[in-house]
Amino acid sequence: MSRLIWWLRRDLRLEGNTALAAAIAKADEVIPVFVLDDRLLASPRVQGPRIAWMLDGLHALAAELRRYGSSLVVRRGSPASELLALCQESQADGVYFNRDYSPYATRRDQAVIQALTGTGFRVKTFKDAVLHEPGEVASMPVKSPIALAGEENARQRLASFIAGPIYRYAVQRNRPDMDGSAILSPYLRWGMISPRQCYRAAVQALETAPDEAGRLGVTTWIGELAWREFFAQLLANHPSSVNRNLRSVYDSLVWQNRQGWLDVWREGCTGYPIVDAAMRQMNATGWMHNRARLIAASFLCKDLLIDWRQGEIVFMQRLIDGDVASNVGNWQWVAGTGADAAPYFRVLNPVTQAEMFDPEGDYVRQWVPELAHVPGNLIHRPEKMTPKQQQQAGCILGRDYPAPIVDHAVQRRRALATYAASRANKR
Repeated sequence: MSRLIWWLRRDLRLEGNTALAAAIAKADEVIPVFVLDDRLLASPRVQGPRIAWMLDGLHALAAELRRYGSSLVVRRGSPASELLALCQESQADGVYFNRDYSPYATRRDQAVIQALTGTGFRVKTFKDAVLHEPGEVASMPVKSPIALAGEENARQRLASFIAGPIYRYAVQRNRPDMDGSAILSPYLRWGMISPRQCYRAAVQALETAPDEAGRLGVTTWIGELAWREFFAQLLANHPSSVNRNLRSVYDSLVWQNRQGWLDVWREGCTGYPIVDAAMRQMNATGWMHNRARLIAASFLCKDLLIDWRQGEIVFMQRLIDGDVASNVGNWQWVAGTGADAAPYFRVLNPVTQAEMFDPEGDYVRQWVPELAHVPGNLIHRPEKMTPKQQQQAGCILGRDYPAPIVDHAVQRRRALATYAASRANKR
């Protein structure tokens, strides 16, 4: 009887799983295996909520496998050693798995391939995590740019999004106070749903869109899938961008890197309500609205002049959808050090952003409850409250909620000067 091992990594689903389908077609028996990689578990980039989310997903997948009379094998250690031992123990013919593209994943997978093929076992890999792999799309020169876990929950989330919210996505996607996001990123990150499923569903939604606004909503969301693909391609072609500026012109940029500022930003106590709401949402749920991510990241890099790498690792530690390519790509985009034409002067004003995208203050009130009774016209500027208004709102500045740790206007000028100096040094 032929037997193959299906090695899962970031593809925790049964439906539309390329490696699984190939293994089932080839072998009489398929053994699903997940290896808890000690090197990843010990990394400061992989902690807390993301690990919990992954484990929930494994439990959900194990339950799904039991429905089909199968079971999930979980090992811990070096993937190369564990998979080799399991092949020998089970007398499997080899291992099938879906490809991953981060620098560490590439090195890990190559070690697995060498260990297995070197001892006579068969290894076959498949495209699954992206629509287009690095190299399939011609590279352009870079000029300067929740949810319950499990496959069934992923399908339900996609179905509910496609049923209506996708048609309003272009209008509502930047509103953290509304349920306008797909919130599929954690499922995509862990392969509980495939990008092909998402793309096919979006194409079908486009065909049945009720009007031009609806079609715009669908195409805007498809564009977000394309951004995910772009960042995967970018990292594959520039693996050093994980911890180095893609644009070397900013290698001499002088970050302030004040530890006290990083600490209050991390915990959501900056005195800027929209920034604090964003960070507290992440700390509480392991997920953050995309517009809030942009605001919080810009505030760290431009207002506080803290190195984007310090913020990037906080997001990787705390976001259940933390993905190396997307996280690094977006942080470098916000910081102005990545793949974008001329973004160094893009400094988001956290107050005006909040007034634009959380106009009633609902998002802030949800995540910063000490501001719950602040008047609407002051919700994003609580430091403007008079002593009497503070008493009435039950929020005394400096006691119940901090005053702003920096003056945005002052820090904006400082950031622009700092970036300009780095560009001048390069010349």
